[in-house]
Amino acid sequence: AGSVEELREGVQGLLAGKDEGSGPAARPLQGKLAFLFPGQGSQRPGMLRELFVAFPHLHRLLELGAPWRHVLFPPTAWSDEQRARQKAAITDTRIAQPTLGMAGLAMADLFGLAGIRPDLAAGHSYGELVALCLAGVFSEQDLLHLSQERALAMLAAAGDEPGTMAAVAASAERIKGILASLDGVVLANLNAPDQTVLSGSQAAV
Repeated sequence: AGSVEELREGVQGLLAGKDEGSGPAARPLQGKLAFLFPGQGSQRPGMLRELFVAFPHLHRLLELGAPWRHVLFPPTAWSDEQRARQKAAITDTRIAQPTLGMAGLAMADLFGLAGIRPDLAAGHSYGELVALCLAGVFSEQDLLHLSQERALAMLAAAGDEPGTMAAVAASAERIKGILASLDGVVLANLNAPDQTVLSGSQAAV
């Protein structure tokens, strides 16, 4: 697309099932549209960097998220050691959650520019906060404040042994049988029919 308007027209055409000449005519999409926002673990340094450059109106999110933007968009890393430090910095729960909030709001904003607005919003773990914000439950500024408070509460609850998690490519039924013989490990998340998340002390996991 050469412009936002051209992009909007193209997206609306796809939603209506118009044939662009590259394949068989599609049927109009049925049902409702949902946005699903990701949880902690999907963050990375520089995420959406190009979009924040191309769409200056998104800079309001960088102003709202001023305490975390230097970790979201760090200087260019010139060594593996620098890259590892930057990745570790944004993995910190206190940083990861607000920056994921900024990224989720940015994507929702850009989809809105193209005329794509969800009928439903949901989130995986932390992403629930972004979904609530998009649904109008609280403001963007409140989202980032709540993100920080949520992270601090999680760290306080964890204490000196924060524990760890592991995603296992197996069904919950298969995992339950194995967990029966292990102490200190519990089934934490049912991510998908063939992916289960375990949680517990670092040594036990």
